[in-house]
Parts: sequence; structure tokens; C-alpha cells
Amino acid sequence: MENAHDMARKGRNPRGEKHGSAKLTREQVKRIKAMLAEDKMFMSEIALEFGVSQTTIHAIKSGKTWRHV
Repeated sequence: MENAHDMARKGRNPRGEKHGSAKLTREQVKRIKAMLAEDKMFMSEIALEFGVSQTTIHAIKSGKTWRHV
């Protein structure tokens, strides 16, 4: 736990598209959030459009991931 806090304090925790396993860019996430706010598409449709899982879209919507965007 102390190591995690130290890493965050020193800015060594990659976030967003800087994370090695990120499949989305900052701009894509902004678009996803806009699409979610419009409430015209199902999360599954948005996920298909961006090539990610519905779980990923839900995590963005709920603020579990990509909070900083």
C-alpha cells in the first residue's frame, strides 16, 4: 500500500492512454462520454463502435475508469 501511494505521489502511475493496455484515446473517451450523455444509443452499441467491451463503457460511464477526462 505504501508503494502504491509513493508511486502516485511521484506521478509514476500511468493513466489513460499512457497505460500500456489502454485501447482508447482521450479523444475517444470524450466522444463516448458525449454519446452516453445524449442517451440515444445502448452501451452495447457504443462498445461495438469503439471495439471495446460493454463493461469498459459502463466503467467509463460510472467513473470507475477515465475519471480524469
